[in-house]
Amino acid sequence: MVLKKRLMKKNLQKKRKPPLRNLTLGRAKRKQTHRSSNMAASNNLAASAPPVVVEPQIESTEKEAKSDEEKPAAEEKAAPETPKAEAAELFDEKNYGFVVEGLKNFGKFNATALNESWTRHRFEEWTKERSGSAIQIQSEKDAEEFLKSFWSECSNQWWTKEYADNLFNLLPDNSAKQIIVWNPGCGNGMETYSLACVLAKRYPESKIRLYAQDVDLLSVSNAPMLTVPEDERTAWMSPFLTKTASGSNAFNQQIKDSIMFEYHDCQHTNALPMVDLIFARDLLSFLDEKAQQSVSQDFLEKLKGNGCVVLGENETVPDSGEFLEHTAGAITVFAKQ
Repeated sequence: MVLKKRLMKKNLQKKRKPPLRNLTLGRAKRKQTHRSSNMAASNNLAASAPPVVVEPQIESTEKEAKSDEEKPAAEEKAAPETPKAEAAELFDEKNYGFVVEGLKNFGKFNATALNESWTRHRFEEWTKERSGSAIQIQSEKDAEEFLKSFWSECSNQWWTKEYADNLFNLLPDNSAKQIIVWNPGCGNGMETYSLACVLAKRYPESKIRLYAQDVDLLSVSNAPMLTVPEDERTAWMSPFLTKTASGSNAFNQQIKDSIMFEYHDCQHTNALPMVDLIFARDLLSFLDEKAQQSVSQDFLEKLKGNGCVVLGENETVPDSGEFLEHTAGAITVFAKQ
């Protein structure tokens, strides 16, 4: 009886306790239902929001490509040119200094502001012609080779008609009764006689007084007897020549009387009167720098207010602020302002 009651009680307890499996499934179903509700709500929000328009990236891509193409051009345009200071560094100043010293020692040529432009240009040509130690000026022959293009046109020869005409056209008008001319460094006299012929033609109504000076005593001593060989006689000079008894071509008395040849060093005191023209080609470059300044100053002091100066083809007046330049062919006349 007692055993029967216990069994009945136990069965009753089993009926009241819910099965574990059914409880687990219930929980799973509730979770699934909750997830479904959230997804539905999210879909409803997405449906209610305005549609997002995705613009094509073609225009942006084209802009980027165009920008990339323009960058190299902009970089090239923005790239600064080589500064002058860097370009100057390319010039071989060290060897240039050695060459300048060699020209001074073996050629008596002094590179200064008077001829610097030509000297630097010639040095660049020289370095292309030679290489290594051959660049240095080590003998008189080297100096002579370097300076071969320095000399003015028609140096140590009778002037051509073209050269004479160029000078004629550059000489200023002058109605003075007497034209005073200074020709320092006259050499053997060929330049002086050629110049005297041009002056006689340019100023026919004036008396020409031409002072021709040089430190070569033999040259200035023989210059008054100079004649023109028949094969070197030119048509433009013929009116000023005369035949001697021996058949040589000597200059007529008018030209001879206009010239006074003198042995004189232009670096020393000069008792010349004020002059209308100073004709000193290729002279100053062969004086030391101090003498160049001294003689140049002497030129200024002796030159009349309307006077002019002719220097070598590759020389210039260092302080040209006081002069006006007039050029014809290879001749430059510096006229005093």
